[in-house]
Amino acid sequence: MKVAFSLLELILCIIILGLIFTSISKLFYQLNDNHDYLNYFERLYTLQDKLYTDPHQRDIKLHIQNLKT
Repeated sequence: MKVAFSLLELILCIIILGLIFTSISKLFYQLNDNHDYLNYFERLYTLQDKLYTDPHQRDIKLHIQNLKT
C-alpha cells in the first residue's frame, strides 16, 4: 500500500512539474514575441530621427532628386 501511494505521489509530482515548466516556456515565448514587437517601435523611432531634421518641430527632409523622372 505504501509503494502504491508513493508511486501515485511521484506521478502527481511529475505532472505538476510538467505544468510548471510548460507555463514557464509559454511565458518566455510571450516575452520573446513582445521583444520583437518592441523592435518594430525601435526601428520606427530611428527612422523618424533620420527623416526629421528636428524631431521636435517635425521638419521632414525630402530627397526629390531621386523622384524626378
